[in-house]
Amino acid sequence: MNQRPELVALRKTEELQHLNITDASSGYKPNLQIFAGYNWLNQQFSGAGTTPGLDQYLDGWNAGAQVTWNIFDGLLTHGKVVQAKALYQKSKTSVDEKARQVELEVRTTYSDFIGAQEVLESQKTVQAEAEESLREAYARASAAPARSSMCWMPRPPSRRRVARRCRRCMITTPPARGSNTPSARTPPRSRM
Repeated sequence: MNQRPELVALRKTEELQHLNITDASSGYKPNLQIFAGYNWLNQQFSGAGTTPGLDQYLDGWNAGAQVTWNIFDGLLTHGKVVQAKALYQKSKTSVDEKARQVELEVRTTYSDFIGAQEVLESQKTVQAEAEESLREAYARASAAPARSSMCWMPRPPSRRRVARRCRRCMITTPPARGSNTPSARTPPRSRM
């Protein structure tokens, strides 16, 4: 479950939101800037006249440091910290909610799998019972040749609306359609 890409992405977002709290609270601390550079100046176009003893071109290196500290910024830093903490809590809640959704999905899928296995086992049992019934039917049919399906005539060939008897087994065949004459016995239908 920990390897799901959506959970990994949400956990990374949670880590970034936690770092945003640190970034927002940095406004409470002083800010130090260090600078260095090289300057070049042409006094010919500066508007002031040329000073005797100085070149028209000035160049040189400069370096320095600057420290600033906002003692009161109108509670801007406090607002940024509160916002960053709220976003962090929201990302934690999103991770927990997605983890519960993934867990529910896994449990549902597993339950469906177990249900399918049980249905498969019951179908195997039903199939075994049907095969046993078929084997018994074949055994009965081979043991009693007088009751074979060869003597059963589903419809009399003469189209008369009376019951006919098979001469070999003396089983009465069903009457033709629409006949009111009852048959002596109606054997089960064969699906062979």
